[in-house]
Amino acid sequence: MKLHGSRNVRHRRRGIALLVTLLVIVLLVAVVSRLTTATATQALIESRRQQTFQHELALDSLPLVMSDGFNSEGVDSVVGELDRQGFAVREWDIGPVQIRARIRDDAAKLNPNLFSEIPRVERKLVLLATRLGLDPTAIAPAPLKTDPQPYRTFGQVFGEAAVFAPFDADSSPAWSDVLTLWGDGRVAVRRVDDNVLDIVLEDLKPGLGRELLKHRPADRSKDFLEEALAHVDSDLREKVRRRVVFDARRYSLDIETAIGGDRRQWHIVVNAGDGVTVLHRRARTW
Repeated sequence: MKLHGSRNVRHRRRGIALLVTLLVIVLLVAVVSRLTTATATQALIESRRQQTFQHELALDSLPLVMSDGFNSEGVDSVVGELDRQGFAVREWDIGPVQIRARIRDDAAKLNPNLFSEIPRVERKLVLLATRLGLDPTAIAPAPLKTDPQPYRTFGQVFGEAAVFAPFDADSSPAWSDVLTLWGDGRVAVRRVDDNVLDIVLEDLKPGLGRELLKHRPADRSKDFLEEALAHVDSDLREKVRRRVVFDARRYSLDIETAIGGDRRQWHIVVNAGDGVTVLHRRARTW
């Protein structure tokens, strides 16, 4: 009987030892798994950090690459590339980053800072949405009440859900095609869309924008504004002058940067003239 009892004790000890061994193995596997996951996560974070740096470095370099086309001597060549709606597309490779920029005449857009009162801003934006087939549901103007430029971000106009996606829907209009927050608020009539100018001026006189654009030459090269204003009622001329200008040489770039499968989109505004002045950069509006 004693011998049988000794065997049972040995079996129990072996069973406990085996259980301990299994627990140790499980713990080791868990530790190794965590270390592996942490290492992979850290590697991914580091990779994203490097990609972010490369994306942003490419953006920083872009004005220099574009300077030949946006300096005072070369700006006319850029203007010549814009179609009748004021668009052009260019592509570059800067290091590992592929860049596609959709260039737009930024001065030919409606600027809500010209109409800081919320009801008027809402009316203008709803009219734009109705005429151009834009999504009106995101319109939610919330200006800075004490700022001379009440709207500084698209989020103040549309809320955080604002979507600007010209690269995802090339055939559809986007809010960033017809809306700007930069400049002095005056709309450049050189390439402005008929509907945009009509909406900018409709509270002064319905149809006034279209009356002005009847005098715009087909090649849009000649400053026709004063000639057009001569046909406007004298009591409206100064009010119109405070809202329009012939050309402001300011361009927005809807930019897509890509490193392999990592794609990011940005909205940048540059001022043409003596070199390149970056007015707004690195804004994730998509």
